Parts: sequence; C-alpha cells; structure tokens
Amino acid sequence: MARKPSLRAALLFSGALIVTMPLWLVLWGYLLPGYSRMLGVVTGTVLSGIVGVPLEGVHVDAHGLFNTRTALVFELAQRSPQLNVGALVFNVPPFLALMSLSPGLAWRRRIRATLIGLGIIMTGHVAYVVMAFRFASTIAASPEIPTVLGELFLTLPVLLWIVLGYAEAVSRRQASHEIAEKVKSDGESDDASVG
Repeated sequence: MARKPSLRAALLFSGALIVTMPLWLVLWGYLLPGYSRMLGVVTGTVLSGIVGVPLEGVHVDAHGLFNTRTALVFELAQRSPQLNVGALVFNVPPFLALMSLSPGLAWRRRIRATLIGLGIIMTGHVAYVVMAFRFASTIAASPEIPTVLGELFLTLPVLLWIVLGYAEAVSRRQASHEIAEKVKSDGESDDASVG
C-alpha cells in the first residue's frame, strides 16, 4: 500500500508556497512587459496573417503595480483598441511556484513538465487575445464568455500542476513503493522455501 502524505508535509508545502509565491509574482511583474511584447508580436501575426485583420502594429502600454495593468494596443487605421493582458497572464507565477516546489520530481522531469505547462498556458494566452480581438462585439453582448474563460485561466495552473507535476510524483512514489514491497515479498518467499 502506498504511503500517504503526512499533514506535516502538506503544511510545509503550503508554507513554502506562501513564502515563494510573492517572489514569483514580483519577478513576473518585471518580466511582464517583455512577455507582453512577445504576445503582441505573435497575436499580431495571427490576426493580420491568418485572420486578415488590417493591423498597422501592436505596442505595449505597461503600467500599474508590478505592471498588472499592462495592455496590448492594437493599431488600426482609425482606432487603437486596447486589451488588458496584465491580469490575464498573471496565471504564470502560480504555475511556476507549484512546479518549483513539487516534491519527488527529478530536475530534468521538473524542467520538462514546466516547459510543457508554460507552452500550454502561453498558447491559451495567444488564443484568448486573438478571440477577444476578433469576436469583441460578440463578447460584449455575452459577458458570460470572458467570465468562463477567466475561470479557466484561474484554474489552469493548478490543473496543469496536478497533471504534469503532482500526479507524476505520486505515481512514481507509488510505483517505487510497490517494487519495494514485491522485492520484500519475493525475499520472504525465498527464505520460506529455503527453510
């Protein structure tokens, strides 16, 4: 039977998460203008090249505490609509904190899982910005759409952590425990046959 995580281990993990989360948030706040520029380039390319929106450019307006009010400004012929991406992309720090603190993951596996998760989160950011720009009038008429997507983005870091990090560590621990039990039982059966 697999060993169950102790209350002490859960409290230590929670405490470490509480301590490191602000550090990840501050670091991400400093990186946010650069990430937003990259997001603007990718979404601008998708919008103009694939969707056919006549964009003249995209630039970043970074401001607010830790750049939380950063906006992408899409330059069109006669208007410059803005999309606040500061709040949208702040789901990256919780994911990084969870992955960095996951017990039982080898560093190579941790880095690989983190990069896969970041790729999924960033793809979600691009998809959200493209859909928000392309379907702005539909979204304005149905405010439930951004609410549902917002809930998804809030829970996505935890879901990815469970799938990519935590579940892997738990299954690896359980498998090693089962192997140890099998070796122990095989050793006991060998001892019984000798005696």
